[in-house]
Amino acid sequence: METRPHLEIITIPPDGKPLVRCQNFPECMCGDDCNDAVPADPAIVRRVLFGLLIATAIIDGVLLYLGLPVEIE
Repeated sequence: METRPHLEIITIPPDGKPLVRCQNFPECMCGDDCNDAVPADPAIVRRVLFGLLIATAIIDGVLLYLGLPVEIE
């Protein structure tokens, strides 16, 4: 499990806009604001992936049903 990086708020110049930076800035390459460095909650990611799996299965089932040949007597 990934640990959250240590984030600190700095201002450059001292009276400037507050910025969030991680401990590895600027080598971290996490962009203008290091908030992207915080990993997403695994439970939320798991729910989204499970939802996509179910939606894909339902869509595949409907397409399979619609694609079956109909016998005409």
